[in-house]
Amino acid sequence: MSADASLQWRLMALAKTLGCDELGFGHVPRSVLAKEVPFKGEVYYVSLLKAFGEDLPEQKLEEHWRRLAILLESIAQQLSRHIASEGYKALPLPVDVRLCPNCHYHYSGFCHLFEMPVMVKGRNSILLFDHRRAAVEAGLGFIGKSGLLISPKYGPRVVVTSLITNAPFQPTSKLLMPYPCETCDECVKACPVGAITNEGIDYSKCLNNSGSTRCWMCLLACPIGRKKQPPPK
Repeated sequence: MSADASLQWRLMALAKTLGCDELGFGHVPRSVLAKEVPFKGEVYYVSLLKAFGEDLPEQKLEEHWRRLAILLESIAQQLSRHIASEGYKALPLPVDVRLCPNCHYHYSGFCHLFEMPVMVKGRNSILLFDHRRAAVEAGLGFIGKSGLLISPKYGPRVVVTSLITNAPFQPTSKLLMPYPCETCDECVKACPVGAITNEGIDYSKCLNNSGSTRCWMCLLACPIGRKKQPPPK
């Protein structure tokens, strides 16, 4: 099926109007995406990104993240309705739902798989999707040593979500750039429990340290996208 370029451009304009900072498009094999997808045809996705907009202290990050997550989910829902009005199927995915079955961490910024319960033909199924990896493939960023999605413009101070659809979109290109984390260890040094190393991430340490709230130290430490402070008067 040829790409619906007109719809794709209209969707990009609508997303920007609604407050989305960046978006990308991708295609994923049905067998990789989920056990069951609640529509027929090829599976495409739209990856949506909203930046924090400002550098905030740790005590304000949780509330700000949740506000942006609600906004981004609303944008995904409105885009899905627009796609549906064009005769296609679309399913917006929540930002943050349940525990990842691999790392058992409840924050989609850290987990490998994204769990979402969906109804398919009257019975429950599990849809697996990773917003971070989808965003990487759609050209919105890369995965840092911290496991976070890192935008070249905004750093890890972003919220991401996705919607899946059978609307035929032309995938956007993956970023081609040197890996800036290669020579940077700021998140490694900032992690209070040593969960982040140059060999990988120990998610059990991260979870045990965070408990019921998120630890934001790796996000705060990342120099990418950090706003420069004005010089003192």
